[in-house]
Amino acid sequence: MKLLKILGLALLFSLFASCKSTKVEAVEPGKPENEIESENQKAVDYPVRKDPEFWSDNSGKALPISDGLVVLRYKKRVGSFNIALRNNADKLIPVFSTANEFTSSAFYLKSNNKIIKLINDGSVKSGYTMSDKGLRITYAVPDTAEVIVEFMVFPSEEGQQSDMVKVTATVTNRTTRRRELALKAVLDTILGETDDYHFYTRANIPVKNEVLYKTMENEKWIVSRNLNAAMQMFFYGSDCTAPECLALGNYSTFDKNEWLPNMYSYRQFDSVFAYNNSAVEVVWPTFKLNPNESGKCIFYLAFATDSDNPKGEKYLFPHEEEENEEVVLPQTSETPLVTTRTIEPYAEREEYQPAEQENKPRIQLNPQQKKKATTAKKRSQLDANKFSNQQLTPEYVQNLLDRIIALEEDDATLNRAEIFQLNAELDAILEVLGL
Repeated sequence: MKLLKILGLALLFSLFASCKSTKVEAVEPGKPENEIESENQKAVDYPVRKDPEFWSDNSGKALPISDGLVVLRYKKRVGSFNIALRNNADKLIPVFSTANEFTSSAFYLKSNNKIIKLINDGSVKSGYTMSDKGLRITYAVPDTAEVIVEFMVFPSEEGQQSDMVKVTATVTNRTTRRRELALKAVLDTILGETDDYHFYTRANIPVKNEVLYKTMENEKWIVSRNLNAAMQMFFYGSDCTAPECLALGNYSTFDKNEWLPNMYSYRQFDSVFAYNNSAVEVVWPTFKLNPNESGKCIFYLAFATDSDNPKGEKYLFPHEEEENEEVVLPQTSETPLVTTRTIEPYAEREEYQPAEQENKPRIQLNPQQKKKATTAKKRSQLDANKFSNQQLTPEYVQNLLDRIIALEEDDATLNRAEIFQLNAELDAILEVLGL
């Protein structure tokens, strides 16, 4: 009996060992491809760059980072961000939409014509580190790229409270081949949605329709504001990265699987089809990167609360002074009109000189015609004085033409008063430019 028990136990042990060996062989060499991919994704060691002297790793709840006016907020579960401002009453005012866990504002990566929204999903993983004055979010796209978005808080003027944020997005090629990678950002702004207009230009001109800028050299910044807070967005100046294009439009215009915004309609911000949902889309030029090579995109945000104006230009354009140039308009029979306005220096142009009139008969005007001509001339002179530098640029003139065309083609929302006003502004500018 003893011998039988020993043989039986030995048989059980051998069967157990055999089953265990079979299980190991089945998992490793013969594993289905979909299971291998799933485990490979889980096994990606999420890259987080640490600087022990400045940045600290956080594995718990992502607490807000507050410094001066600025409060940086991060949603760990989805890898999304937001910025809020603390006003004099210690109340937080968000500058980007807080709906849907902040995900309407995001960075996007383009790789081989594939567009990837950088929030946590099946193809993207995110992690973060923070400091007293900064938030760094790292997005890992396995076998493609790594994108690090860094928000740094600082003051626009030395000795003042922090009122600006420098945003640096760095993309690194994580493949074994040279690859074209590109970044863009969609910022779902909300301050202007409670104001008369959603955006304002540098010259404080309201933006009434969707608009696309191919360069920000003339505008330099865009403002989103209301009575409680204001935000300047800088995409030009200092070390800002010049964008391929920048668009102001309805969020629905940008919320599509298209890399460049479709701006053919130039819709109004508030209409039957789109109401109170404005956004900014900035697209940077494509990087051609070797393995482990990186490219950077930089822009700045400046803030103010309680009806104050942001002062970001003091930091980005500290040496730029307004060019106040005295302009003497052509003399009339009355006292010459001398005024001061801000314009770019113009080269002397022949068409501005009085034309010589040799043996040409003078046109005789009746009193009523003389009165009309004098009124038109005075109005032209006054119009010349009220135009800013930005309004006397080819880009601004082209934007006016685009808006007029868009309004005339939109039968559903035809606004003849606005068309008349824009045409009058266009005519006055062309007259000042001598065109």
